[in-house]
Amino acid sequence: MKTSSLLVSFPAIPFTWRTLAPNRRLAGLASALEAEGHETGICDYGTLETLDRLFPGGYRSSAYDIADRFFSHRPAGPLAACAALWHLRKMNRAIRRREQRLIDEAARTIASRKPLHFVVIVIDSPEMLAGAAGLSARLREWAPSVRLVATGALIERHAESLRGVLSSFDCLCMGDPEWSLLQWAERLDHPGLWSFIPNLLWKYGGRKPERFGVSEFDDFAMPVYDAALYPALEPGAKLNLFDVEMARPCPGDGMPRARSTRAVCDEAGRIVSERGARALWFSGESPAASHVSAIGYEILARGLPIWYGCEGAVLQSRPGTFSALTASGCRAIVFDIASGSQRLASDCYGKMFGISEAETVLRASKSAGLYTVARFRYPGKDDDYHTRAETLRFISRARPDAVAILSAGDGEWPGNGRGWRQTRSALRAQAGLIREAAGLGVSVSVDAETALIARVLGHEGHEEDFAAASRRRFVTGDIQGIAAVMERFNHRTGASSNTVALRPYRPLLAAVGN
Repeated sequence: MKTSSLLVSFPAIPFTWRTLAPNRRLAGLASALEAEGHETGICDYGTLETLDRLFPGGYRSSAYDIADRFFSHRPAGPLAACAALWHLRKMNRAIRRREQRLIDEAARTIASRKPLHFVVIVIDSPEMLAGAAGLSARLREWAPSVRLVATGALIERHAESLRGVLSSFDCLCMGDPEWSLLQWAERLDHPGLWSFIPNLLWKYGGRKPERFGVSEFDDFAMPVYDAALYPALEPGAKLNLFDVEMARPCPGDGMPRARSTRAVCDEAGRIVSERGARALWFSGESPAASHVSAIGYEILARGLPIWYGCEGAVLQSRPGTFSALTASGCRAIVFDIASGSQRLASDCYGKMFGISEAETVLRASKSAGLYTVARFRYPGKDDDYHTRAETLRFISRARPDAVAILSAGDGEWPGNGRGWRQTRSALRAQAGLIREAAGLGVSVSVDAETALIARVLGHEGHEEDFAAASRRRFVTGDIQGIAAVMERFNHRTGASSNTVALRPYRPLLAAVGN
């Protein structure tokens, strides 16, 4: 059965630079559908126009005052604090009203497309859950015959927990949508067969879905970044920071599935030649550092003129790994350490490296000139005072440029689907660790992608200042400031589509004869 579909991404406030970047998951799924003869299109609402429409212009002056007080950490009196809280609540109500109007408009636009067999909505983070649930409810009301499916990073991790919250969806795709959703599209008119499709969780139950990971996903069609298929890619609407998949998680607790070096660099070269973009982010945690370094050497061999950041790996790291990455254009890297406790890192998070080895790798990465970010998870159910102290000792010894402390707990899903909720004690523990890490002189507010953008724009050594200015712009709805940074970034990373990689001149050796 040949189908007609739409692939949708609806962002959440506050925006980030990742929100404004092209969505590879949408582009990859669209390419896979088109390769099999299905008609599809992409509706990505993560644009400057959406941010301008969501943020009330009349409240921006108040937002500037509140942001100044918040980011400067100035103490405020009781009356000033009450006034700030009143303004914040008033702004939140205004933003929610605008968000609902935009959801209604988007649902009408999608429902008016004829023919339309199904809609795929991507949910990558807990913050996107509320918008996706609202959009699906409206679509169910205005286009009851259209099938709805959710996919994304959040769905892959918590599909079983989200089945009740996302009741408007017909099914949830738990992995490899380029393969599973193609099987589903062929059986769209036979719901009785859906429960036999791997990675597909049907809302009406049936047999428990099998989690299946395609071991070799190099044969998946490359993402399509065509403006006709992806209208949000028109000039000035998106940040030209393209995502290239380097590895993919394995269903269950297995090792990540690495993509071949050839396929990774082919996709990178295609983006440079067809889109004229030279800033890339290589996503996915590789199973070993040898895979990351092989990609760096391949980039050097092909002469790709790019700036990029990537997910690093501690396992099998070698002394020449990071010098090769720096020479190939890498500017930022993030390592998933999980915990400074060897026991937790091995037993709870499945890390196969030693903590001392991780310290050495982080110091080597920083010495090679890469902006190095260490990622931890805290608090987990097995964390205590001792594991907290071990994590802080790791940070003080390794001294990365920045740390990212994410939540390790699953939290709770509220019944109204408004987002992710954690216990107060977990939030206090996480905030306390972040404060102590900041007291060690390590940045706690710069992620690797923001550091890459800062270095491409020439802010090397001032990444934290750039990140703070970016947060302030997104929180206050400074559209002009965000647009100016985007224009500078897109201009600096732009490349002609007719470029030819030149090799260094090497004179021929003189022929010597007898």
